[in-house]
Amino acid sequence: MTHQQNGVAERMNRTLLERARCMISNAGLTKDFWAEAISTACHIVNPAPSAAIDFKTPKEVWSSTPANYSDLKIFGCPTYMHVNDGKLEFRAKKFIFLGYTSGVKGYKLWCLDPKSPKNL
Repeated sequence: MTHQQNGVAERMNRTLLERARCMISNAGLTKDFWAEAISTACHIVNPAPSAAIDFKTPKEVWSSTPANYSDLKIFGCPTYMHVNDGKLEFRAKKFIFLGYTSGVKGYKLWCLDPKSPKNL
């Protein structure tokens, strides 16, 4: 099957790419973060209401409970993570929010401190 024969999947790929491009631009990040932006865009699209199912979310159709959007964050926003590096050290470090982890409740963060490991 060629890409011309699978219009629905190709349109979704284009939608994810357009959203990722906007997210990277809005966050002021470089193209190096395209994979995280696409992953986050996919995470946002999946629980969104769909016209094909009367503007309900897939979860709402399946389980009759509405989707919970309270855990959504803005891609590229400043984030602070609690750390315990010693008695007299700061208790938080500044990161950039990059997305969501799969399989666990957590977030992907990018550290701004050059002395720390870059990716969490």
